[in-house]
Amino acid sequence: MAEWVRGLVKGFKGGQAVIRFVCAGGILLGLEDLKKKLGADPGSGSVRAKTEDELIVALTEIMELYGAPKDSAWEKEFQPETERGEREPHVLSFLHCSQTNIS
Repeated sequence: MAEWVRGLVKGFKGGQAVIRFVCAGGILLGLEDLKKKLGADPGSGSVRAKTEDELIVALTEIMELYGAPKDSAWEKEFQPETERGEREPHVLSFLHCSQTNIS
């Protein structure tokens, strides 16, 4: 199980922050469910810690990308936008984070 999770986390490299965040959160939720169901931790502590680290890094990147609007025109020019100009993916990330059990 630990090798499988390690492989999943390695597959995140180079991916978009929101996708990495959601996937890492899903892995942590799955590991927690297995822990409750089996009564033992299916992933070693290092695998869980690596996944938690990836979750935190992805959340940080999301906050940097989709954070509060910048004041200067130069900073606004480099902000990512969706098709119609809205900037709401961070809301989904924060909702997902509120459901993720980071221990």
